Amino acid sequence: MAWTTGKTAADASNRMINDTTYLGIMRLCDEHLTPEVVIHESVHAAITYTWKSLGLQVIHLNPYSSHSMANREEVLADAVHGISAALLTELELVA
Repeated sequence: MAWTTGKTAADASNRMINDTTYLGIMRLCDEHLTPEVVIHESVHAAITYTWKSLGLQVIHLNPYSSHSMANREEVLADAVHGISAALLTELELVA
């Protein structure tokens, strides 16, 4: 995950669409820096990773959908784990 600074909303929006390695900007503040918040925000990044890595326009997670859900769900879960674990360690929120 790349850390970027000084990007405008337009830059971020353009990169979100066109750069497959860019997941977005995560803004965290000391006042609310808890493992729960980091994991919550990691889910947003993981959703972006999932649809980009699988080349999807939309992610269907409805078990009653005609779309295959198992692979998408695993990619999403693995991404949440990887992103949140890396951030929690980097931010020293876990021992």
